[in-house]
Amino acid sequence: MHHRPDIAGDAQRALEVLQSGGVVMIPHACGYGMFGGTEESINRIFSTKQRAGHKRNTMLCDMETQREVQVLDRRAQDMIEAISVDYDLPLCTVAPYRTDHPLLKDLSSDLLKGSTANGTINLYCNAGFFPAELCKLARAANQVMFGPAVRSLQCQFHQATQLFS
Repeated sequence: MHHRPDIAGDAQRALEVLQSGGVVMIPHACGYGMFGGTEESINRIFSTKQRAGHKRNTMLCDMETQREVQVLDRRAQDMIEAISVDYDLPLCTVAPYRTDHPLLKDLSSDLLKGSTANGTINLYCNAGFFPAELCKLARAANQVMFGPAVRSLQCQFHQATQLFS
């Protein structure tokens, strides 16, 4: 007998791991990814993957968070909405961000430095069914989720300030 996945329950358990300073490995639209919510958990991910410290993180989030965090003009936001919402494709965007956003304002300076560059932040949106549930729970709990940025053929990164100018 095949058991259906418990997406809501698994997402709640993943959130609890993140809230306790742990690392989660989750499925997403482009494969699997490791995410953490603290400087220490991100350092464990980088150590485990033997990843160079100068590499930047990406923040997993839902579209509501993307709209609030990134500072874009209407045309740029409409392009992101077309790709992520209208065509239901995963998308990472790099754009200026609100430093006063509740998810970001209390981050450690090292975690913020490792997750931003030149006044921009990389956000991974519309990452699949499980990440959608986890992002909804994390948003309600004011919990960030960062992981090493991964570039692949299936999941393209676009710098919003270049793509839309």
